[in-house]
Amino acid sequence: MKNALLILCYLLLFFSCSKEVVFDDAHGSKLISIDYKKGSKAIDNWKVLFSYNEDDLITRVEDFYVSGSRFQIEYNNGRLLEYTTHSINDNTVAARDSISYNQNGSIKAIYNFTPYPEDSLTLSLIYEFEYSSENKLTEKKTYNVDQAEYISNEKYYWNNKNIEKSAYYDDEGRLRHETLYSYDNKINYKKNIPIYVSNPINWSENNIIRSNFADYTGAIDPSCYSCVTKYRYNLDLYPTLITYDWGTQLRLTYE
Repeated sequence: MKNALLILCYLLLFFSCSKEVVFDDAHGSKLISIDYKKGSKAIDNWKVLFSYNEDDLITRVEDFYVSGSRFQIEYNNGRLLEYTTHSINDNTVAARDSISYNQNGSIKAIYNFTPYPEDSLTLSLIYEFEYSSENKLTEKKTYNVDQAEYISNEKYYWNNKNIEKSAYYDDEGRLRHETLYSYDNKINYKKNIPIYVSNPINWSENNIIRSNFADYTGAIDPSCYSCVTKYRYNLDLYPTLITYDWGTQLRLTYE
């Protein structure tokens, strides 16, 4: 049954991806803002702003959704060290994520600190990353510090520079769900944004244009099982307008 579902998903990926490409007459590769539009209410529309240092590294991200979050980002010799999440309203610290590296520069682990159950930040989760002999990410394991056990394992399968399949296993090693991806041939705007680094799907070179989700538990109700994403691009091949199947639109501004 699982094999049949996967074959069906691959066929959908092959036959259903649109080849229409729309470009804006503009240049830019430095992302300045994203405008989200989800509906007609004020709460459904918000902005995300990006700030940079003199080396053009992102040092602050301000997300104004609902109460708002501000991410302060730190580097060590140009390499991402950590980012801290603050509430914009009262400046309280909501989380800190710290990154460690292997000798070859690949990410070894991400340490997630939260103020729960104590008010001060304590280590909550550890994301551990494993690689193939070609230095391609193969697994991400999530360790719950409070429970003192691994709670999930995600495996990744690559096609050149893009992840074409992810598979999610629970703490007992049972396959719970998996997703197939197809891509455009343009630049993935999320790849170099630090706050997206913990999700390896954002490490892909290009932008996802279709994802096909297979749930083997019956407990998940996604927005769509076969999701199509449409893009407009600028002349530097970065997306300027993203439209998701469920209606959300993102308008991206660059300089």
